[in-house]
Amino acid sequence: MGEQLPVSQSEWAAEIMIVHDAIWSRVGGDTIDLSTLIYADGPWTGLDIIAHLSSWNLETLYSLKAHSRQEQYAVPWPPEDEDRFNRDEVEHRRLLGAAHIEIEWHQLHIQMKEAVLELTPEQFQSHMMFPWREIGSVSHLLKEILKHEQQHVDDIVRSVRR
Repeated sequence: MGEQLPVSQSEWAAEIMIVHDAIWSRVGGDTIDLSTLIYADGPWTGLDIIAHLSSWNLETLYSLKAHSRQEQYAVPWPPEDEDRFNRDEVEHRRLLGAAHIEIEWHQLHIQMKEAVLELTPEQFQSHMMFPWREIGSVSHLLKEILKHEQQHVDDIVRSVRR
């Protein structure tokens, strides 16, 4: 994300795709080997991290959709199970394979962008429940989820370049 954060719905929708494209230019295709071990404590490879990002992007999409229906997003796991959620989601996506993980990651960015644009101006300005149980604005949700992606991608790139 740039130094100046987006403000409007359309700016945030564009930012989702700008971040998507920037990330994919760093880790996509044949840019780097996503089978490289990144986090030994997972153990998670670069592809596992992309799977992890997809799981949180999907929950972000669910929270945006609930907000558009004027419902509060219900986090589907207890607070103490967030680590298990992360582990289970990555393991599930591993079984689906690399192509599925990459396609899902791409599609979720498009779907998040569309979900942001589908909100009314009032919904965009109002507060909502985030997947990590914080309540805040749509802008804050998007800032945090895109920052989360960029932090993990930085870890991938750093590890591969060692």
